[in-house]
Amino acid sequence: MLNKDLADTEWQNLSLTSNFQNDLFYRRKGGKIYVEGAIQPASQIAANQQTTIATLPEEYRPDRTAYNVCQGGGMNRFYLTANVDGSLVIQKYGTTQDIPIPAGVWLSVTIDFPA
Repeated sequence: MLNKDLADTEWQNLSLTSNFQNDLFYRRKGGKIYVEGAIQPASQIAANQQTTIATLPEEYRPDRTAYNVCQGGGMNRFYLTANVDGSLVIQKYGTTQDIPIPAGVWLSVTIDFPA
């Protein structure tokens, strides 16, 4: 019998909040959850603001908060936190200081955490 945590669920589309557009996908494979895609804020997000991108289904949530650094537009980076409630929260955009996230900027998401 195959362990369900090791089964490959294939990529599934994750519904984004109304603040974001484009595509984000998730899957379970080999005991890990993967979230990948490229998204854009529909409007500017203020510096230091925590904004939820999407919420993972219950069976794809981390057991503890997973902190990630992802690539933003140009040289900018941002924190993407995967919380135990399934929320994916973006914050702290910039290089050496926190700046607003411009509307329409491409944000690359490639994260994983234990299933």
